[in-house]
Amino acid sequence: MAIKINTQKTEIPVQLGELTFTIDASDESMNKLNKTYKQFKEEAQSMQSKENYEEDLEQSRKMLKGAYDALLGKGSFEEVYNQTPSLLLLADYFVQICESLDEEFKKMGIKKSQADKAKKYLKNNKK
Repeated sequence: MAIKINTQKTEIPVQLGELTFTIDASDESMNKLNKTYKQFKEEAQSMQSKENYEEDLEQSRKMLKGAYDALLGKGSFEEVYNQTPSLLLLADYFVQICESLDEEFKKMGIKKSQADKAKKYLKNNKK
């Protein structure tokens, strides 16, 4: 008798209004996403102290474009901006996506820790 285990995809669908994107949740991509979010937070915090709003707006656009394109794929910023032409709202969406991804990764982590326990159990029983 064969043991059958269903595998899971490492893709997480993200729907933003009428747009749908897919995020790769592989280990390598998770590290990249974490770095992207940290960079986004650092840049956003450094911008809060500036006084020039026009310069701020352009820098915000560049920052969000880089973050969206890294997270959702090249060209995603323009698609989302065409749907919602507000950098303030796009920044809010980006934070919501990252927070939701964090929850998804935690769910995946629970399964991973269960697998780690099973490996440890099997290793100990071989002795």
